[in-house]
Amino acid sequence: MIWAIVASQVAFAQSDDESITLNIWYASDQLNGPLYHLADTFSAQNEGISINVVNIPNEDLKSSIFKTILNNNSPDIAILSSDNTVYAEQLALSQVPQDYLPESLPDAIRDSLLVNDKLYSVPIQLVNQLVLYYNKSLIREPAASWEQILGQASVLQSRNILPVGVLFGESYWVAHFMTLFENQFVLNGRPNLDTPEVASALTFYRYLSELGVTDSQCGYDCVSVDFYAGNVAYAINGTWALSDARNALGEDLGISPLPSYQQHKMRSLSSAVVLTYPGDSWNSTKHEAIRTFTDFMLSDYAQAYLIETTSMVPANPGNIARLTDSPLVYQLWQMHSDAYHMPADSAFVPIWNSLRKGLSLFFANRLTVDETRVYMQTVALQAQRQIEHKDD
Repeated sequence: MIWAIVASQVAFAQSDDESITLNIWYASDQLNGPLYHLADTFSAQNEGISINVVNIPNEDLKSSIFKTILNNNSPDIAILSSDNTVYAEQLALSQVPQDYLPESLPDAIRDSLLVNDKLYSVPIQLVNQLVLYYNKSLIREPAASWEQILGQASVLQSRNILPVGVLFGESYWVAHFMTLFENQFVLNGRPNLDTPEVASALTFYRYLSELGVTDSQCGYDCVSVDFYAGNVAYAINGTWALSDARNALGEDLGISPLPSYQQHKMRSLSSAVVLTYPGDSWNSTKHEAIRTFTDFMLSDYAQAYLIETTSMVPANPGNIARLTDSPLVYQLWQMHSDAYHMPADSAFVPIWNSLRKGLSLFFANRLTVDETRVYMQTVALQAQRQIEHKDD
């Protein structure tokens, strides 16, 4: 088992006048402060290794890495969501030993981290998914179903409080409503969006907004700033926002599983936060520094710091028992059992862009619900062919 114990200085073989800089790119806002602190701590412990951390918008990160691959100047490490390792070939990601996966990792998570039975990443955080946040000053007992939320809506609306904040136009949020109708995102190795279940999900999603239970204008402020201010009773948001929500609401913050509908569970679509090594950097001349930093990010010190500052589940589930000071993080881990662990699969990853394109047309009333599902399936299949280099 390659599991790190790096809380003190690690000897690094190099001459006194030689220095190495590791370039690390990431997108997650939750890592903005913590990653810089960990980089500084690592550099202080490892003389001769400096860390250059670069934040890139999420929508630009993969394309930016791809451009650097073409120019042979890729970052040494890129922090991605685990499903994006499906682009291992395009980003020239290094294959890493599967010993980096802890033995206590559930099989469903382990399988989701593999691409064709190979590992191209090292997880540093788990359970990157949506949960139901609620404000205890507005909601005494959280709803377990959308039926219960519909029953609470009129009272909340009479107080000018939006019942549920949802990032309305974001495909990731909408996809969760498809799980209410038990849609299989992938079937027989292909995206599976042209289904009656998808049509039912889109119809129900629009219905909630027409009733004012959700708001079609709801954006990031709606599920964060407005929720913290008490203008929104529930917010469906990611675990990556838990630290900010906890700081804003304190003891008034509650989290709960996503609400069911007609006795069907709404499943969270979960991924891990992983270190990847573009341009085959794992095997580059910087390999010793890269592996030393990787071990540091898995050390007890780094993992405890990430728990404290991001309220995210640690990479090694064996450490969960130590979360006595982080009850919300422990609760997140308990909630993960019903999650759909998003695979790094060429049939799954294309759904996001196809959903985004289809939803914009559907919500603008340019396509009917049935036309939308056909259109999204067509776009997803085209994207799958591109990933697999099977363009006609």
